[in-house]
Amino acid sequence: MGDTINNQVIHVSGNEGNSFLKDVVFVLAAHQNVERQVRVALYLAGYPDKMINTYVISPNLVRLGVESEKDTLTFVLRMASEMTPALQKYILSAKSLFRISPTNPIPPSDFRPLRLPDLRVRGTGRTEVAFLPLVDLLGQAIIDAYPGYDAHPIFTVNWYEGYNCIENGQNCFGDNRDTPYIIPSFDPVTCKPNQDLTLSEGEFYVAYGVNHTASGKATYSNISVIGWDKKSSPLVIDNKGMVGSASYYLGLSPFNPIANKLYAVVFARPGNCVGPPNHCLEVGYDCVNGVGADEPMVLAFRAYLEPETNVGPAYSEIVIDRIIKFKPKH
Repeated sequence: MGDTINNQVIHVSGNEGNSFLKDVVFVLAAHQNVERQVRVALYLAGYPDKMINTYVISPNLVRLGVESEKDTLTFVLRMASEMTPALQKYILSAKSLFRISPTNPIPPSDFRPLRLPDLRVRGTGRTEVAFLPLVDLLGQAIIDAYPGYDAHPIFTVNWYEGYNCIENGQNCFGDNRDTPYIIPSFDPVTCKPNQDLTLSEGEFYVAYGVNHTASGKATYSNISVIGWDKKSSPLVIDNKGMVGSASYYLGLSPFNPIANKLYAVVFARPGNCVGPPNHCLEVGYDCVNGVGADEPMVLAFRAYLEPETNVGPAYSEIVIDRIIKFKPKH
């Protein structure tokens, strides 16, 4: 329902600069008078104003209230990190969440909706178009590397922006403007994939394209494996894990600066990895750490926070990530 409060723009305690490992307060509010009272209470309780972040919930976008027909709101904290003891401790630690309600109901005539902040503008005018010939070359090299398989391109689409998604009454999947979302095409009404995305024994995907972080269009980028029915994500590979992966197919040194602007990663069932051994992810079948045999396996591509704009890059300025599905020839 707007831009996120991300690590580039967040207000935290302590000195400016690195926003991590700092105390922070979020206030989700729709109306000026309520938000003002909460800020005063926080200040009196010892929380400085500079660490308070207000996220505006617009009554133009949601049906506010506590009745059953009103909307349910979810506030998501999303992190990308390797699981370390410090992160595990943070996840298990107590974090406070309070719902603040007025003792006496406020008449609708007294409401003063908070103004929605202007959206951060996507795009810098600088594109990845110069990489297109190399990406085409890489795609052909990938197909040539597996002569014993039939290659089936998986067509991908751009996911909808938040306001448009809400306006159309579609499932927005909790996505946000920090990144473009590239996923295989699907029916916008049923949300069912338009292509056969199940991955059987002996089959595999190769995802390839531009490493958007290496190209300078993102601060962080990744590919998520998603079990489409359960919307679970058992595996993720990020821009660091992509480095050197395209060299196997292009016949270049893994330290070649041009090759490292591209990537090519294999996703296969256990025991079915092919190609570069360090750039193949095995996807099991179990419910917790895998995707079922009959469940569509979707690869979702994200490119977070263009450095100059603090929002996701414009769709028109990146080379769309690509997928090829390989099936053994009979």
